[in-house]
Amino acid sequence: EGSFFLSAEDAPEDLASEFRLDLLLPLNQRLGPFRCQVVHRSDDGGVGVQIPNVDAALQKDIDLFFDGLDEVKAWYVAQGDVVPAEDVPDVAELERQIAAQMAVNRQAAVSSGEKIPEGPRPRGFILPNIAGRKPDAEGHLDDRAFRDLLVELAIQRTSGLLTIVTADGTKRWGFWHKGGPVGWRTDPVDPAETLGVLLLKAKHITKEQLGESLQAMEDQNIRQGEALIEMGVLNFGQLVSVLEKQVEFVLQNVMQEKNGRWAFHTVDSFDERFVNPPVRVPSLLYRALRDHSREMPRERLMEKHRVNLDLYVHLTEETLEILKEIQFSTAESKFLEVIMSSSWRLRELFTVTNLSRNQTACVLWALDELHLIEYRGQEDLGRYLERISSRILAKVRTLPTASHFDVMEIHWICLQEDVEVAYDRLLEEFDASKYHDLTPELKQAIERIRKKVEEANKFLKVKKNRKSYREEIIEADTILNSAELLAKKGEMAIMKADGREAVLCWSKAVELIPQSKTFKDGLQRARGMGNS
Repeated sequence: EGSFFLSAEDAPEDLASEFRLDLLLPLNQRLGPFRCQVVHRSDDGGVGVQIPNVDAALQKDIDLFFDGLDEVKAWYVAQGDVVPAEDVPDVAELERQIAAQMAVNRQAAVSSGEKIPEGPRPRGFILPNIAGRKPDAEGHLDDRAFRDLLVELAIQRTSGLLTIVTADGTKRWGFWHKGGPVGWRTDPVDPAETLGVLLLKAKHITKEQLGESLQAMEDQNIRQGEALIEMGVLNFGQLVSVLEKQVEFVLQNVMQEKNGRWAFHTVDSFDERFVNPPVRVPSLLYRALRDHSREMPRERLMEKHRVNLDLYVHLTEETLEILKEIQFSTAESKFLEVIMSSSWRLRELFTVTNLSRNQTACVLWALDELHLIEYRGQEDLGRYLERISSRILAKVRTLPTASHFDVMEIHWICLQEDVEVAYDRLLEEFDASKYHDLTPELKQAIERIRKKVEEANKFLKVKKNRKSYREEIIEADTILNSAELLAKKGEMAIMKADGREAVLCWSKAVELIPQSKTFKDGLQRARGMGNS
């Protein structure tokens, strides 16, 4: 849609306000360069960018690209990055094939005279010794406290062991490092969650390669990832990537489990060396909650927000760090910028959001469920002072050169009632007793504003003063032309039987040229319509 965001990593520090950009697309297609403008710079170094004008040639190239999306899909499939749903094997059939292959491998080893140890070889990561230690936290899987635990671990960057025992007796151990899981161990082993099966389902390896890796694991007492590297199927970088995806896959299964108990023990270090980075749990939870909220009935979703409509939305310092880890869409990131741009009541956010009303409700609900936003009766003091000082100081800076009309913030074509309404509004807004924690500078500014408002009101509420003042600061032709235009609008309002609009237009025309008989007659006709 012509707008996008460059993160601090992608945006050069000296990026100019205008620059030229190339767009690189799959199938070796390149568009550009085209002109871009920086419309926002965030504190972390990222920039919001807009393409002010997409010329016909560029638009044609873009249209051609989208017309060729089937080719793009075919390209991704050929690369192995995308697997058509109809080609994904049945998990039950995979489990049967793996069991059969392992039986064949074992029989082959027996036939060759190799000594086979009794019982299955131990599989999985080495568990730390937590015997006799009381858990730092524990609870039921169907309790919201489990989700809160996962977020809190991410916020505090905690390392430790998560133990889960489900109703069917299955045990899982999650190895947490600096806030996120880096590995899992399950007893008994679930074949559907093993690295080899996941790679086979994604068509990254063949059935024959899966069997060969299982044989290598048996023969060399190594893990499957090591076996696949030795076979040349994966390199180290690819292994790190697929291990991270495997950990996330198991975590998703864990979050769907509702029958069982969990316990968490803080652990300083593990005997294992995990090469893959921790999974960003808040991002995973956010996406799941946001998608769930989209399926909720609209009325039920909005009902959850109604109790907070008059409260201020807050983002705490610690949660701001977590928000950086969540993979928001471009539109959602812009919405967060809106939240952070000022102090907003919830009802105000629904009016200034760049998202639809329903999308806004979904994002806020998901963030609230994760305790990443807070609702408070008072706005943050820093933002509060920033907001009111911005308005007060901006107003006081205009006073030395402002006309009486500008001081009152009304148009020079105004009636006495306009002056009265403006006077009441400004005195209410610039009332020091309404604010708290005002600095001496702000108090003095408010006093100056009120003094100027009193002077302007005293002068403008007198009709002859308004007339003479207009003639002093506005050219005579401009006044006459404006009065004639108002008269035409008043005549049209009479024709449309809109008495209120007719009276307003003719009244302003008379205000500008009080000696005009034509304007006075028009006002009399408008007042006689009966609905004014």
